[in-house]
Amino acid sequence: MIGVFCLLLVAALKTNTHLTELFLGNNRLIADDMVHLGNVLKLNTTLQVLDLRDNMIQDDGVRFLCEGLLEQQSGLCSLVLWNNRITPQGMHAVAAVLPFHASLETLNLGSNRIESSGCQLLKPGMLVSKSLLRLGLVNCKVTCEGAIALAEVIGDNTILERLDIRDNDIRVAGLMALALAHRVSHHLVRLDIKRNVRVDQRDADMVKNFFKDIERYSQRNKMEHEEREARRIVLKRQQELEDQKKQEEEQHEAERRSEALAALSTALHAQALAEGQGLPTMPRLDEAEEEGENGDADRDQNLLLDRPQPVDEELDNEDAVENKEGYEIIDENEVVQQDDVRTCDELETENADIQSESTQNDLTNHVGGPSLSDDLGMYSLAESSVNGGNAVTVTDTEARNTESSKHSALVEDDDVDQSPGIDSNGDNVQANS
Repeated sequence: MIGVFCLLLVAALKTNTHLTELFLGNNRLIADDMVHLGNVLKLNTTLQVLDLRDNMIQDDGVRFLCEGLLEQQSGLCSLVLWNNRITPQGMHAVAAVLPFHASLETLNLGSNRIESSGCQLLKPGMLVSKSLLRLGLVNCKVTCEGAIALAEVIGDNTILERLDIRDNDIRVAGLMALALAHRVSHHLVRLDIKRNVRVDQRDADMVKNFFKDIERYSQRNKMEHEEREARRIVLKRQQELEDQKKQEEEQHEAERRSEALAALSTALHAQALAEGQGLPTMPRLDEAEEEGENGDADRDQNLLLDRPQPVDEELDNEDAVENKEGYEIIDENEVVQQDDVRTCDELETENADIQSESTQNDLTNHVGGPSLSDDLGMYSLAESSVNGGNAVTVTDTEARNTESSKHSALVEDDDVDQSPGIDSNGDNVQANS
């Protein structure tokens, strides 16, 4: 696929946001075609897998692709460049992309003449890569020098999980370096290497031990990887549960606030109806929250001011006492006047009784009975004990009546001396001249 067909594909990919995998293997693509694909990678971030195996893009084509990946920085996850006549010179561009691309996890450079020098060029980028998990260098003409460079990457890189270096010319020195690095690394799960290594007979046992060590370390790292994945899944699940619980609490809090606001609105509604006021408008939730404690205090104060003032309790109690005593609820001066009227009526009646008694006392004095003054004194004491606070008024009146009675008695005595007396037998006795 060259020329017009490649341009049509590129034009469609620039605006496509759904295509995630693109396989263009064995299409006789060259370096110039990679210019257009590089432009696509600059704009398209939904494409995740790009397979360009069995083409002829060479080192220049790799450079064009890496320029597009540098501007993309994330999106593409897998890049297959198997059998594209790439040499160690093309590793400069690849090493420049690895530190900055955040999503590239698989890079397959198999069946290219990468050689040991190419591995040396890849080393700086792989040491700082934060996304590369799988690297394929099958049949890349790698020797012991390249294996030692890759061993350094295995020992220092903390994310690389698989390294495939089969069908390369790696011997005892390279195997030793890889075995020692694998023992230190706890992240490399799979290390694929050629079993039929050409060594001397005296080194055959040592090579077998290296392969056993590599297999044992791979198994150890695989188990640890599974434990890490299980732990990661548990933590992820816990985080999801915490987020869900937090969301439920926020929803419950929102419902509680809504219920509180509805109860407040109902209470205000009922109070307004009880006081005969107009219906209040429904407050909004944000206004109720902003009102706070100060707003509640102002509202309570206003409600207290709107209520009618209570009548003085002492006045009510006094009125109740007066009602029990039989008084009318009138002014105090009127009550005092009623008391005075009632007292004068009683005094007039008492004075009439006293005058009648004084007449009887005059008659009694002639026959040796008790004196009028003694009767009046006894009457005064009795009246004082009965009337209490009115004793002074009664006593003054009695005193005046007593004086008038004495005066009448003297006059009558003079008359009696001039008239005939009556003895015990009822006979008249003549007065001495």
